[in-house]
Amino acid sequence: MTSKSNVGTFLGGFAKILEKQWQCDVRLRAMDSDEGAYISAHKLVLVYIYDYRKNTVKTSAKLETVTLSEMKHEEVEALVEFIYSDGSTLSAKGRQNARSLFIAAHKYEIMHLRDLCRIKLAFSVDLTNALDVYKLSLIPYERYLNIAASEILRRLLLLKSLSCSSTRIQILLWR
Repeated sequence: MTSKSNVGTFLGGFAKILEKQWQCDVRLRAMDSDEGAYISAHKLVLVYIYDYRKNTVKTSAKLETVTLSEMKHEEVEALVEFIYSDGSTLSAKGRQNARSLFIAAHKYEIMHLRDLCRIKLAFSVDLTNALDVYKLSLIPYERYLNIAASEILRRLLLLKSLSCSSTRIQILLWR
């Protein structure tokens, strides 16, 4: 029978080979990466997580560099961290870059990452980002995100239409 510790040990092996840079055969770059800055990875792991071959121009036996032009360096790091983790949660860097990872997860068809990012985004919707999250919910239509953002926007519009400064009404609207 497999226990959580056995699964953790097994999956921790992926992180260990990445940390030691053992037999890395692909380098990932972001659009804003400095010259010579890249993140090492393994084609085999990338193929397992998403259809790497479909999303790259060519695959060969030699070390190659793939540029993820829609992502920043820190976002690529967060993506690689997720790919080499056990996938149960987002790392701190992943939580910071949930929006970009959500878009990348959709593009590269990493459904579990998209689910985790959707939850993170839905729970972090507030007045400052409601419109952005609403727009994001329309890229692939995401009902859960759409509802979360729409509710904040609805309350904001209602509050604006009332044009009141009554604390009691504001409290009722934001419950």
